[in-house]
Formats: sequence, C-alpha cells, structure tokens
Amino acid sequence: MAASSPPGVQVPIGLTPMEFDAIKFSSCTTELASHPHDGLDVWNELTQFVFAKISGTSIPHPFILCNRTPGMSGNKRTKAMKSAFEGAVFSEFPMYNHGDMTCILIRASGDTIRGVTATSGDVKIQPLMPVMKTGKGIVEACKKRFGDGSGGGGASARINAMLGPGVATEAGSADVLGGAILDKLKGSTLGVALRETFPSSQREILEGLGEEKLDESFFQRVSVSSGYKGESISFDIQTNTPGVSWSKVLTFLAGLATQPEITSVEVQGEMNFQG
Repeated sequence: MAASSPPGVQVPIGLTPMEFDAIKFSSCTTELASHPHDGLDVWNELTQFVFAKISGTSIPHPFILCNRTPGMSGNKRTKAMKSAFEGAVFSEFPMYNHGDMTCILIRASGDTIRGVTATSGDVKIQPLMPVMKTGKGIVEACKKRFGDGSGGGGASARINAMLGPGVATEAGSADVLGGAILDKLKGSTLGVALRETFPSSQREILEGLGEEKLDESFFQRVSVSSGYKGESISFDIQTNTPGVSWSKVLTFLAGLATQPEITSVEVQGEMNFQG
C-alpha cells in the first residue's frame, strides 16, 4: 500500500508505472524492478514526495494529464482537459492517443491542480517525476560511453534536455535558462536528486562519485546551447581529457531531471569536439 499523504496535501489519482511505460519509454521500470511489488511502493512514495513539493510553490511543474472517457475521440478528450485545467499550459500534441486513453503533457502550478481529486474518475494527473525523465537503458549506456573517466577520447558528449510547453519560445531565453540551471547545480548536494531519478542505481552512482556534489572542474567542461526555437537545451561536455566518469554524468543528469522546466534528458553519442 502507498504511504499516507503528508498533512494538508492531496495526492491525485495518478498513473501506475505500467501505464506510464505504455506511454513513454524510460529507465523508470528498470529502476523500479529491483524493489518489491515491481517498485509500486517506491513509485507512490516518490509521487507523493514530488506532489507535496509542488503544492508548496507557485512555480509551474510538468504533469501528464490523461483522459479515459470511453466513446470519446482524442480531440474531444483533449478539449475537455483544456477546459478543466484553464490555468495550465498544454503541449501542442498528445504524447499518447489511443482508444483507451488520451494523454498530454502540461505545465501547471500547485494552485491549478489542487482540486483535481474532485474531478471525474476518468481523468488522471501524474507529476512528471525525475525518474520518468531519463531514457531507457541510460545507466548502462553511460557506463559504456564514459567508463571510470580515466581515458580521453578527443570527443565531446552532448546531453539534450527537452523543455516543457511554454518554457522558452526563443533560443536566447533557452540559453539563459541553461546557464541558470548550471549555476544552480554548482556546489549543490545532489543525493536527493539521485534518489528521485535513480532509486535503484543511486548507491552505485554515489560509490563511483565519492560524494554528493560535482566538482567545479566538471562544470568548467560544460557549454550550453539551445535547440531549434528554444524547445530544448544542449549541454556539451568536453571528454578529451580524463575526469568525466559515468557516475559524474549520471549525477549531472539527475540534477537536470529535478528541474521543473525540463521534461526529459538523454545522452547523444560521441561527437568530434572542435576548438
């Protein structure tokens, strides 16, 4: 059974891990699989933790909003959700649209969603937690790509972070946001971020890292750019000298995944680094 809600916090009826797995491929089910009951207790605990944190702030956060109303088209389901959540910013297209359910990504404050438990049982809302933002197989991919950080390959690694709907409409503002996120992560203790993002792998990552912070030299290797129309931020990490290990990269990913503006993070393959 899920843990009880924190005092004064209403936890809406959200998605199950299996429902989310049908909507988006991520490392979520892998990270939960080693826990009892396929990680359902961990999922519920993390959902309540994130929702409690969101309820105490006016800063918009990402959610997945789903409508299960039978006999209704995806377009009508979406219109009904937009009508019910007028204060939210909706993504342009659904992330899942089939006969059983229509799901769309939104950004909303705690005030906007506070009364959601009183809505129809056909509507579900799930906070987009950090564990839901990383790509499938990312831990093993980073181990293979970066190793212990002892060898330089004359290459650069790129981390792409997708932004939520309405976060940035111009490339310049995405650049500014990327720089602000880097400044926020510098010197930050990231143990909680690792627990939220990698509930199974966190211990191994911390053992490889040695502490809960990234050293200043790591951030000196990182440069920021923005994607087309500012819908994403790219963090390029110089790996042509030793020092960038898989544990450091995953810790950086966890820090990014906890940012409310970001909806997904992934690591691209090797690139030649110019300059």
